Amino acid sequence: MICLIIILIFFVFEKQKKNNVMDQKTLSELVQLEKLLPEQLQCHKAFYAAYYNLPRALSYYYTLTIRDKTHGGLSLLSFAVQGNAPNTLQFLLLKTDGGHNDPSLLPPMITAVLQKSVRAFNVLMSSAYHHHMYNFEQKTGRNAFHYAVITGNEYMTRVMMMINPKIVFVKCDNGWSPLRYATYTKRPDFVQMLAPYYDMHEIRECFNVARESGFPYTADLLRMYLNTQQKCMPDVEYGALCLHALTLAV
Repeated sequence: MICLIIILIFFVFEKQKKNNVMDQKTLSELVQLEKLLPEQLQCHKAFYAAYYNLPRALSYYYTLTIRDKTHGGLSLLSFAVQGNAPNTLQFLLLKTDGGHNDPSLLPPMITAVLQKSVRAFNVLMSSAYHHHMYNFEQKTGRNAFHYAVITGNEYMTRVMMMINPKIVFVKCDNGWSPLRYATYTKRPDFVQMLAPYYDMHEIRECFNVARESGFPYTADLLRMYLNTQQKCMPDVEYGALCLHALTLAV
């Protein structure tokens, strides 16, 4: 009985000690944040706690600023992405009101691509959150994959293609495919990466863009894919006719 009481007292003491340590860490982050921010930004502490990857400070100020979920047109989540801050990003992704579903704001995945925030990108591309790659910019309809191609970020482009290859077929509001953006921005390595996914019609459109814009190397690449597909077409058509004949026979 005495041993049980001693163990219980020890457990309570350790728990209290742990809570004190957590409080000291939170206090340390709050002090750090105070030092980082000039006076005119003190009213936006939650946003800069997210940016500077201070999750305890963010947790402390989060409920106080939830009524004002944007600052400078960016959500708390986008601040965490801009700061390439994985800890505060994970905290906000667990919240239902982090601002990442607001269509009027720039989607955080696009922010990660434009800011080249690799750590934040990796968090967003984890199994639970990779759907963020489909969130589009309201005024253009471009998604994160479009911007990864436009900015020439091979790592982010390949990761998104690996997670879901269908992302290559999503077009923006003006009807441009990622392949056309790769062609227009003179990125032959991206053209080579994307072209095998497209049909002859889209490749021909991009070939015309490359030729009219004076990109001979890209045009030659696309011509090669066009020639390859044209050689395969008779076999495909013959196979389709045979299948049609068999269907009629049945």
